[in-house]
Order: sequence, then C-alpha cells, then structure tokens
Amino acid sequence: MAGLKYDKESVRRIFREGIMRESVIYQEILQEGEARGEARGEARGEARGEARGRQALQREMVRGMLDEGISIETIARLTQLSISEIQQIQINPS
Repeated sequence: MAGLKYDKESVRRIFREGIMRESVIYQEILQEGEARGEARGEARGEARGEARGRQALQREMVRGMLDEGISIETIARLTQLSISEIQQIQINPS
C-alpha cells in the first residue's frame, strides 16, 4: 500500500527489506511468480521434447526407407526433406 503513495526509495527507507519479504502479500506474489515460471518452463520442456521425438521418428522413417532401397529423391518427395537433409541422415544415422 505504501508503494501507491510513496516512491520506491522512500518505502525502502521506511521498511526494512526483510520485513517486507516476510509479508503475506509479498509471499503470495512470489509464489504466483514462481508458479508461472515453473509452468512456462514445463511447457517449453514439453515442446522441446515433442520436437525431438518427431525428429527422431522422422530419422527412423528415413533410415527405414533407405534400407528398403527407396531413392533419395522419392524420400525427399514423401517427407518434404531436402536431399541434403536425407544425405545427412544417411551419413549420421544417430
């Protein structure tokens, strides 16, 4: 509430920082921020994991097609990968 009437430096002079950190409102705001940060981090991690999974599946499919003797040009048409991307998978199977 003091921040509505006074500037930040005045509030800091009036209240010690430790006292402010112990306030229930400060703790609630901190917990909300931590929860939001955690949720964002989890969402980013899930998205990265899904993307890596899709890439791994695509590499497996390409390797399977190469093993079956399907031409690189046909694989490129089917997968919409470039010929150089397919050649890279062929060179580096992992």
